[in-house]
Amino acid sequence: MIPSGSETRLAALVSPQPSLVGRRIADRYEVEILLGRGGMGEVHLAWDRVLDRPVAMKTARHGSAEGLHREAVLQSRLEHPAVAPVYEFGRDGDLNFLALRYVPGVPVLHWPDPLRAIERAARAVDSFHRAGVVHCDLKPAHILASDRGVFVID
Repeated sequence: MIPSGSETRLAALVSPQPSLVGRRIADRYEVEILLGRGGMGEVHLAWDRVLDRPVAMKTARHGSAEGLHREAVLQSRLEHPAVAPVYEFGRDGDLNFLALRYVPGVPVLHWPDPLRAIERAARAVDSFHRAGVVHCDLKPAHILASDRGVFVID
């Protein structure tokens, strides 16, 4: 049984945030589609109207802005072909966001040669560790493979 008054708090936990699709962020990014949703927030495909290119737009759930900023700072320090560069960390109203290079690809387990892709990802993670950065949520879904290469995301 749910205690009285808890229904609103419970609904806030399970209900999706208002959709960002169709919204313009920071008068620059046109949000096109939702790519994924996780514990800290969401990732959308957006179009950078200033530089005329696609970006991955990561947004933080309420209360996780510091974590998103920390992620932006750490990721911006990593120089590796398997890491999507950070383009911008910003705020638009009450929305914190991180704009990154959009990396099209498929999860590594759906790639024709997953072991080779995982080997490349392991080299990237080794470079993270040498830079003092630990990826705290490494799993197959966070390794994308494409004709452009292997990328460790999130």
